Amino acid sequence: MNSDPLVGLAINPGVRDIVLPSVDEMRALSPRWIRYLVTHSFQDFATGQNSELDLVLERYRDLGLQVLVLVNPETLDENPPPPNSPLWGDADSG
Repeated sequence: MNSDPLVGLAINPGVRDIVLPSVDEMRALSPRWIRYLVTHSFQDFATGQNSELDLVLERYRDLGLQVLVLVNPETLDENPPPPNSPLWGDADSG
């Protein structure tokens, strides 16, 4: 595996078989880490579990990758205020 800690791979949401490399493909790419964007459609808000993230973690478990999980407003089924909106930066906007 590549020893450069800066070598990583960003995985964005999409059709699973297209956006998620197979284990063999990931091994060939040899990243040290992956960044995975968690989406709302797989989020169970009652349990906090994200089934797609669980699949990613299980798929690559034996490769020793570090996984950076990205959660953004859309993950939580929220939409950020429009650009230049007065809602940006107030006490309720986060």
